Amino acid sequence: MRSSLFPFCVSLAVAALALLPTNAFSEPTMVESFYVKLSEAKKDKKALQNCSKSFSNELVNTRAFKETISREIEQALSTCIADESNPTYAQSCDLTSVSRTVDLVLEFSVEKSGKALRLDVVAISPMEGYSKVWGDSVTGSSDEAFVLCGDLGQRFLTSYSPDLASSGSGTSGSTDKNGSTVVTATTVDDGKKNTAGDATGFLVVKSEPEGAEVMVNGKSVGPTPYTGEHATGACVVEISKGGYKAALAQANVSADDLALVQVTLEAKIVDLSVLSSYDDGRSCEGKVLVDGEAQGNTPLKLKVLAARHSVEVQCDEGGASVEVDLTAGEKKSLSVEISLGPKTLNGYALIKAGSFQMGSPTSETDRGTGETQHQVTLTRDFFLKTTEVTQGEWRAVMGNNPSYFSSCGDDCPVENVSWYDSLAYLNALSKSEGAEACYELSGCSGTAGGGCSGADSCTGNYSCTVKFKGLDCKGYRLPTEAEWEVAARAGSTGKYSDGSSSPDAVAWHSGNSDSKTHTVSQKSANAWGLYDMHGNVWEWTWDWSGDYPAKATDPQGADSGTYRVFRGGSWYVGAANARSASRGRSGPAGRYGSLGFRPARSLP
Repeated sequence: MRSSLFPFCVSLAVAALALLPTNAFSEPTMVESFYVKLSEAKKDKKALQNCSKSFSNELVNTRAFKETISREIEQALSTCIADESNPTYAQSCDLTSVSRTVDLVLEFSVEKSGKALRLDVVAISPMEGYSKVWGDSVTGSSDEAFVLCGDLGQRFLTSYSPDLASSGSGTSGSTDKNGSTVVTATTVDDGKKNTAGDATGFLVVKSEPEGAEVMVNGKSVGPTPYTGEHATGACVVEISKGGYKAALAQANVSADDLALVQVTLEAKIVDLSVLSSYDDGRSCEGKVLVDGEAQGNTPLKLKVLAARHSVEVQCDEGGASVEVDLTAGEKKSLSVEISLGPKTLNGYALIKAGSFQMGSPTSETDRGTGETQHQVTLTRDFFLKTTEVTQGEWRAVMGNNPSYFSSCGDDCPVENVSWYDSLAYLNALSKSEGAEACYELSGCSGTAGGGCSGADSCTGNYSCTVKFKGLDCKGYRLPTEAEWEVAARAGSTGKYSDGSSSPDAVAWHSGNSDSKTHTVSQKSANAWGLYDMHGNVWEWTWDWSGDYPAKATDPQGADSGTYRVFRGGSWYVGAANARSASRGRSGPAGRYGSLGFRPARSLP
């Protein structure tokens, strides 16, 4: 009991202390506290009711006192129980009322100082919310309490404080073939024989660290430190805790002895590396917490127990935690990805995964070749820019302006760019935002956006060997042809996304463009918020040109070819070419004053 539980202890003193002799002993000062928790042993009322008689014997046996103090202590306890006329009488210490005070805790404190012996009894009744004190001091050293009555009490006391017993205790150990520590339990002789007649004894299991699971003969009995009553005889005790090697103990439970198992568990260690990044592909340096404890900042290497852990990383723009199971001996690299919240990207529309009919039906007027209608399934959400890349956006990233209609201004679409030019821009844009570049460009010659000055069409001087990292790349990229068409249709099934037979409301084409490009987003957007998917300038896609399959999932065009596909029509061609299903193609180095592009991006 902590002394804070006894606010009145210092001020109350009683004359009953005079019951104890003042010239009985000459040992040095010694203080011991013994505890009684009636709720733990209410089944044994007889032992509790005889506590006044047995207490002195237990004290003598536990401390191996040579002096005979039974009579004095018994007299003091009897007075506590019987003397109701005493003004400081504490009814709560009436041990005959066990059924009514099962939550009562009594503390007995014995102090020997010089030739004086003093006994203090403290009674606490938590249900009533107050303390009653008989004595003038309290010496508490634990929050735990045990019955100290008869043989049962002696064994509980010894199990909690085996150093108080008259004989030693300990364990000896070896290792089994499975790597578990094998411990042989020793016993503690309490100096008494079991008079109850039942074939049970007490087993005590302690471990470092505490909190290990205890299994006795294959049955879980609780965590360490553990004290429990078991049938007499041999038993197998297993002590296990996550991150530590299990220990096996052979114990012999006896009615006369206390079986004690005490082990130090051997830790199992894992080398763990922790990296962190945002879900838009950017890396971040963050604080690492393992099971709530700070360990350092990413990138971080540390050693942890082989167990299940919660690993949390806190970066400037957010944090994330993951659960990880670690196996002894492994080297684990853990990448923690931090979500930046709702999936939005400024200036981009979110296109959801799903299935649609790509191509055109045979009944569609102005239908071209190579538009065989077929089902396509896209398994990934992605972003698509709501407008075509403008001349101002190109110049900000690439430092030049290849557009034939450069006088149209920064808000007009960039054109006169080849397929290779567009890949160079997308990689540069990704790098400028700290995102992954989706294209490996090698062996490049010429300058992206360079050459063809003043020409409305030409073969550009920039080309590279290209390797695409795939649709899971988190940087900017060209849409596939299927991604472009599902976005252009925006759920529609007709020639144009607005459902009309004429594209005038949504597209600049040869019939209304005045033979030039126009500022982006002047025509109406489609249902998904995308502008100029019909007309203004054609738009490059990733795919090689080829025949459509019967059906496809996440198609990326032919494996190889001569021409890359562009879509959407332009100011230069008629309304038929602005249909959602219309296809165009050119060599990847081709540049035209009617051909631009818009970026896509897989969801981070």
